[in-house]
Amino acid sequence: MEGDDVENRADSHQGLYVQVTAKRNSSTGLQVRLWTSSGSRPINSSDPSTPVVIYTEVKSGVAPIMEARVVARLQRLGTNATGSNYQPIFLHLWDNGVGDPDITKGDGVYSRYLPSLPGSPGRYLLSADIDYNSGLAAVAKGPPTRHHKSLSSHLPHYHQHGYETWNGEQTCCGHSLPHVHTRRAPPFLRHVTWGVLEVMSSPSHRDNVPPSRILDLRVEVNDTVHEIRLRWTAPGDDWDVERAHHYEAVVAPFWREARAFQGDRLTGLPQPLPAGTLHTTNLHFTRYEE
Repeated sequence: MEGDDVENRADSHQGLYVQVTAKRNSSTGLQVRLWTSSGSRPINSSDPSTPVVIYTEVKSGVAPIMEARVVARLQRLGTNATGSNYQPIFLHLWDNGVGDPDITKGDGVYSRYLPSLPGSPGRYLLSADIDYNSGLAAVAKGPPTRHHKSLSSHLPHYHQHGYETWNGEQTCCGHSLPHVHTRRAPPFLRHVTWGVLEVMSSPSHRDNVPPSRILDLRVEVNDTVHEIRLRWTAPGDDWDVERAHHYEAVVAPFWREARAFQGDRLTGLPQPLPAGTLHTTNLHFTRYEE
């Protein structure tokens, strides 16, 4: 143990914030880093225009570790009105590459939006627990390949369209690194602490936090039966937390029109699933360009 650091950061004189730092075991080559998009700035949780993202990077040396279990913990400091400790808030971080907020799948960087923190302004200790996910975690053994088959290549009669290019426009956002060669990660467990988040305002009583954006939509068209297959990752109700209320979609000949929601509305869309869940649905569509 390198040393102890005791500092009074509690909401009242009844509690203490205690930080204990131990020397890192570097024999496994495991590298873990935890940070936020807000840095050390105070957080205004009532302003949805400045969302905060929690990030954790997990690597073995320089190689990314995929499919690890990464759970962030937010512990409000001090005691509540009854003199008890506040209940911690747990948040599973994802390396899914859907684009909002996680940009690239397979790079070993896991992320989620900071959820709404109930109660009055306060200080929250941010930490994370990382493990090998019961043997599912894998380490990349080399650089990612540039060429890989898309899902549509295995589906007869379907051809695929995505958001990367539409009418020559580069639109957005998330993607994945297709690591062909991986090895199973050895068992590991790591606990890291970032520090204290200063929340300076209470969440708004109005529902003013939007869902996260859908940036991994894939459209596969079956001309034979006049059917389209849609695939996307479900957003949440507040950013990527819980589930959205409902979906709306339009079809338009140009990206700018679709983005402005000017086009033919699609019907038969499914009810939203919990955030982070993969949606797949088939819809019949009868209007085609000649």
